[in-house]
Order: sequence, then C-alpha cells, then structure tokens
Amino acid sequence: MSEEKWTQGPWRAKREGQSIFIDASIGNGTAQEVAVCQPTHNWEHQGYNAHLIAAAPELYEALEVFAACADELDATRETEMTPDDEWAKFRLLASDYRKARAAIAKAKGETQ
Repeated sequence: MSEEKWTQGPWRAKREGQSIFIDASIGNGTAQEVAVCQPTHNWEHQGYNAHLIAAAPELYEALEVFAACADELDATRETEMTPDDEWAKFRLLASDYRKARAAIAKAKGETQ
C-alpha cells in the first residue's frame, strides 16, 4: 500500500453563509480547508455533496480494506468451494474487486 498523498482525515463539513466548507484538523486546532461546496440549483444537493466529500477518507479506508480482502480471495481462485460455503458467497462479491481497485487508483490520482 502506498502512502496517501491527500490531507489526512477525518474531514468535516461546516456551513458558513451560503457555502459549505470541508476541512480537516491538521493539529494544534488548526483547520486545513479541503473543499468548498457552493450553492446549487437544489439546496439539498449542496449538503449531500459536502457530506460525501467529507466522508472521502473513511470511504477510501473501507474500500482499501475490502480490496485487500478481495485480493486474498482472488489469489485462492484455484481452490474448489461448494455453493454452501460462506467463502463461496463472498467470492461472488469479490469477483468485482477490480472496480474497488480502480476507485482507489482514482482517489490517489493514479487514473482519471
């Protein structure tokens, strides 16, 4: 796993006037602005967008854990499993793990 190159989380969304600022605490009580969501044609979208952005570090971390687990399952693909096996059920989910890896690469700026 490579080192993340973005402002470390957690990030939080805070409304100030008509804008919502997403910031991260970088120590000593100092906040680093990460993003700003301006008003949109739908006020609800602005808040939802801000919270989605603020959740990015946690979403990334969860996706990284899922992808690592799926990598392990993919490495054991030659192992025969029965349909009743719980791992076989998870393997169906893990078959799409490449999407998780692609999302991680996009978050790291490795792809667009």
